[in-house]
Amino acid sequence: MAEAKLTESDRGERLLQQVDRWRQAQHLHQYLAAMRATIDAMTDPDAARAAEEWFAWAQKYADQLNPLTQRLEMPPPPKATPEALKSFLDGWSPYGPGW
Repeated sequence: MAEAKLTESDRGERLLQQVDRWRQAQHLHQYLAAMRATIDAMTDPDAARAAEEWFAWAQKYADQLNPLTQRLEMPPPPKATPEALKSFLDGWSPYGPGW
């Protein structure tokens, strides 16, 4: 029972982390659209080249940050160590009776 609770909790945390990363990626892509417009309006070729390099890196970073650009699958269950199980045992010792 405690292992099942640990697994559910871990999966919930991972899901919320994915949502946070997805939101960050969405914000970055909005910013990158504005960056693209700014670069396209640049008249100084040296400044535009420097900005293109930054833009290319930022685009790759945003894509890597987005969990939806990666393989989606059920995460493996966490390791059920005594310390990991402790908060799911309703006050019982993870080391067994007498601890």
